[in-house]
Order: sequence, then C-alpha cells, then structure tokens
Amino acid sequence: GSAVGGINAEAGSKKYTRIGNIVHFHVKGSFANSSNNEAVEITGLPYAPSIVQVAGSATWRDLNTNFQGGVVLVTTNGRISFWDDGTTSTSHNQLYHNEIGSSNEVLLSGTYFI
Repeated sequence: GSAVGGINAEAGSKKYTRIGNIVHFHVKGSFANSSNNEAVEITGLPYAPSIVQVAGSATWRDLNTNFQGGVVLVTTNGRISFWDDGTTSTSHNQLYHNEIGSSNEVLLSGTYFI
C-alpha cells in the first residue's frame, strides 16, 4: 500500500523474509502519478519495526529531481520513505509525489529489525 496514491508492484517482485527479529524486503514497481506535495511513503509492512532505522537503498527514474536514488527509511509506524543525499552538506531531501513522472519506476530492498 501507499499512504498517498498507490504503488503498483511488478508481478512476483513483492517479497519478504523474516528470520528471528530481522525482516528483509524487496519490491519493484511504480507509483501512481500525483500532483500533490505529500511525501512518498509505503505502508503495510508485514511486521512493525522496533526503531526508526535506515533499512536499505532504492533507485528510481522519471522524476523531476536531480537524484535518481537514495536510502530507504523505515519508521516505527510501519512506513517506508525515500531520501536522497540532498543538495547541500546539511540537508537530505525526501521524495514527494509531485516529483514523480507518469512512467516512473522504483526498485527497493532492505532489511530492518522488529
């Protein structure tokens, strides 16, 4: 699921594995194009994270930004968000729906603790 808009997972690409208190996830797909300025967040993780943690990496294309990839942040409310390296040494930029083009693609994977 997605907090705003939606994610269309490619068939067979949505996978997760839990071993003890560790969950590994992977998905390839695209986000519903949207003009709103809300952050892109994926919801519906199979297990709630125990702490806010940088959990993996993502690459995306067809966006109106200079960055085509970044880190995946998992929060204790069970949301995944996307962040790039930012434009200055002190900032990081979260990915927003109004930065997404209609033929976008995202590939993400990561591991988090529950």
